[in-house]
Amino acid sequence: MERKVALAVLVAVLAAGLSACSVTQSTYQKKVNEADTLANQIGALQKRCDALSAENAALKRRSEQLAADLSEMTLQRDKLATDVAYVTGQQDKLAEDREEMEKDFKERSDAMSQTISDLRKRVSDLETENRRIEMNRVPRE
Repeated sequence: MERKVALAVLVAVLAAGLSACSVTQSTYQKKVNEADTLANQIGALQKRCDALSAENAALKRRSEQLAADLSEMTLQRDKLATDVAYVTGQQDKLAEDREEMEKDFKERSDAMSQTISDLRKRVSDLETENRRIEMNRVPRE
């Protein structure tokens, strides 16, 4: 008898446990729908994550390209600055050379004007002397 009572209690406990663990169809369907929705959301989020990763990679490549371009432009700017400094130095040197040449030209011009004046005076003196000599010359016949 004890065995029957123990068996009855065991069956009652088992029946109570199974009835507590049973899930209704609507609850099960809700959970399945919820799992499907979550799976779809995960898929959409994964696609978005992949798209953002691709965009991020493209932006990194663009950033690296822009950094390389900036570096190249900086080198070109530095070269241009060096060239401008060189050209400015050459321009200054040419200006100094020009001033020196103008000074030399003025000095030479003044010297040549003086020489021309002296030569004209000498020619005039020689012409005067030639006329005087011609007048004093006795004809030879």
